[in-house]
Amino acid sequence: MTIASKDGFSQTWTTEAGTRFRRLGQPADLSKLVVGDGVFAIGVPGSTGPTAAAVFVPRDRAVLETPSVPAS
Repeated sequence: MTIASKDGFSQTWTTEAGTRFRRLGQPADLSKLVVGDGVFAIGVPGSTGPTAAAVFVPRDRAVLETPSVPAS
């Protein structure tokens, strides 16, 4: 998953089976995230990039209430 900040910095995160996802206050999975959602990723650094332990989309940062297009 690649996350880009408003200042143009972009970071690719690895997700694992144990990565926790939440969207709009509810448990979710990667397929529920939408390109453009404002996310917070918490993870651990790695040699090829960080691994996400958790990814959250707060209620006020979601693009759509009901995702129809999964993030890539």
